[in-house]
Amino acid sequence: LPLMYKLQDYRPERWTPLKTALLLKSMGRTLTSRSNDFGLTNVFNYLQDSSWFESLYAPYFDEQSPIILDSVKIDRPILVDQTRPIKIFDGYFSEENDQHTASKGLGSNNWAVSGAKTKKGHPILCNDPHLSMNLPALWFEIQIHTPETNTYGVSLPGAPGIISGFNEDIAWGVTNVGHDVQDIYALRWKDSTKKEYWFDGVYRPISYRVEEIQIRGGAPIFDSIPMTHFGPVAYQDTHTDYVLRWILHDPSSEPLTFLKLMHAKDHADYLDALRHFSCPAQNIVFASRSGDIAIRTQGKLPLRKKDQGKFIQEGTSSDQFWPGYIPFEHIPSELNPERGFVGSANQHSIHPDQYPYDYYGYFEDYRGRYLNRRLAEMNDIQIEDMMALQNDAYSLKAEDFISVIKEHLPSGQLSKDALEVWHKFENWDFIYSYDSKEATLFERWFNRFYYSVYDELDASNLPVALQGSPIVYPEDYQLFNILKRDHSNPIFDKVSTEKKESLADLLVDVFETIARQTDTIPIWAVQRNTRVEHLAKVDAFSTKIQSSDGHGSTLNAVKSRPGPSWRMIVELADTVSAYCIFPGGQSENPGSPFYDNMIPNWEAGRYDTAHFMHSFNPDESSRLVYRFNP
Repeated sequence: LPLMYKLQDYRPERWTPLKTALLLKSMGRTLTSRSNDFGLTNVFNYLQDSSWFESLYAPYFDEQSPIILDSVKIDRPILVDQTRPIKIFDGYFSEENDQHTASKGLGSNNWAVSGAKTKKGHPILCNDPHLSMNLPALWFEIQIHTPETNTYGVSLPGAPGIISGFNEDIAWGVTNVGHDVQDIYALRWKDSTKKEYWFDGVYRPISYRVEEIQIRGGAPIFDSIPMTHFGPVAYQDTHTDYVLRWILHDPSSEPLTFLKLMHAKDHADYLDALRHFSCPAQNIVFASRSGDIAIRTQGKLPLRKKDQGKFIQEGTSSDQFWPGYIPFEHIPSELNPERGFVGSANQHSIHPDQYPYDYYGYFEDYRGRYLNRRLAEMNDIQIEDMMALQNDAYSLKAEDFISVIKEHLPSGQLSKDALEVWHKFENWDFIYSYDSKEATLFERWFNRFYYSVYDELDASNLPVALQGSPIVYPEDYQLFNILKRDHSNPIFDKVSTEKKESLADLLVDVFETIARQTDTIPIWAVQRNTRVEHLAKVDAFSTKIQSSDGHGSTLNAVKSRPGPSWRMIVELADTVSAYCIFPGGQSENPGSPFYDNMIPNWEAGRYDTAHFMHSFNPDESSRLVYRFNP
């Protein structure tokens, strides 16, 4: 048995197709389970001012650079009835809950450039999914060569086919879309027995799904899950129970997408493959030897009313539900845009003014903007340029915030030590290099400033009913929007003091505080503390990343655990070639030289050449045969 099972004194069950389905649903849970419904509802009801709420949580503003940049024409869009707006639950969710919140660091980059922008005239496709960096590695590198297809890339143990890869005609890569595909509804029970709930003017009976949980060395446990006609009762507090409506719970056939991509030869085949992909919605980039490049924000995406998905809704009538899904033909997509590239980095799918459908979700602002900026600047692109871009550690987050500091900081009011901190920021190149102290200093400054701005949301300043309850803070890029456009916003006044502070007062106070901490500033790699951790959290089988540049806001999105879990660059020439690396090795055995042998090259930003065999006819003496005896 593999060591992981020996450590747990556990023998695995037989693998079945059901386990493959559960694996892919588990990946969907990882990538679509981030939900702020409870926390945002609490904040909305606490502020009691919708305009103030909207100023703090603005979803879109001019600096943002979406995935789809060319104009989009959609004939006869489906009109969503807005005459019956959503009913936001009027109250606080006042109990702790086990609502799963996905890490903000889970994202990815992908892009493709046309032959018109490359030195050799061939399309180049790049992908680096940002997932938890583990040992054994999340991915394994594989070539699948059959009489029908010859495909190379990476797969997940237990998944059919190749998730990110290429064949002799096309290449593809994936990033998470980020659209919110789950809503939470407050139930109204008939009475304390909780056997019937009110919906569309009648009481409906509750049903139960019984789950059997096996316990080693003991009797099984049976868990009865209350079910409504629109989802399970997933959360509860003292007064109310809540139903979860999640697209992940719907039947789906994502494996067909990857199996069909393996056989695809052109853009039409690519579109046919993507029709089977529901959840988690993915930005799937495409390039072909024939010269096409394309991208789609593919998934089962709900038709939403304004603000639907942000808050807990009253679950008493069908007009609070999604009336359907965005048609496949209306999903944001691009084919061979004039600018010569397509790409995504988890940012907004499309500018709201260009799209007839409301959508809500969790989007990244900095990497996508920087990616679009750099690709627009680049011409005569070579493989080495794409390698450098995947490892780029320049931060638009730092550029943004330091630009507004310059505008609003009264530097004449700073002490000598605080002024020295400010000069370090002014002279910084905004690159999160592993040995940078400026990066560490800026992150400490930013965190201090961020929580000083939003002291209204600090637990000590909340009403008693909200203390210990879920609260959602605005995203970093939403704070930049306030600084840029609304610097007189009352959020800059500290509620814990009698004085009415301005933005300038707050900046001075934070710089003075940080100036008193400059004698203990480690280099960025130490501060970030990146680990490639063994799945059983055994330190001896884990490793640290010591000399890799990067930050969550940079294209090289190395964080403490999530990061570029696979880097791939494919050139679609007459003979396809590729370069790739992942932070691990092909073996799960810590005693094997192939357990973590790729990490040094990955850390240094180097790549391996993919040994893509275009023909495979070895004689019997050189063939490795694996036989499975059930």
